[in-house]
Amino acid sequence: MMVGGGTGGTSEPGWTLEAAFAQIQQLLSAVNNLQQTITQQEQTIAQLQSQLAPPPGSQPTRGPKMVTPPFKKLTLDAYFVNISTSTD
Repeated sequence: MMVGGGTGGTSEPGWTLEAAFAQIQQLLSAVNNLQQTITQQEQTIAQLQSQLAPPPGSQPTRGPKMVTPPFKKLTLDAYFVNISTSTD
């Protein structure tokens, strides 16, 4: 079977060996570029993961402490009165 050939058995293919080799070279170059990109991304991921891991035995980083709002102590009766008089 001829690639790019017509219906007759004696027709010439629609491509040359030189064109096929040039396309293969382009594909191999693209694969090589992708492999390099993957390697760089793996290195970046490893660096970021090592930066995020705290040293063993250290305290994990925490955000700022929030002030707890004052707690209003109510009896059960005062609570129900407070709820029934509040308007939403």
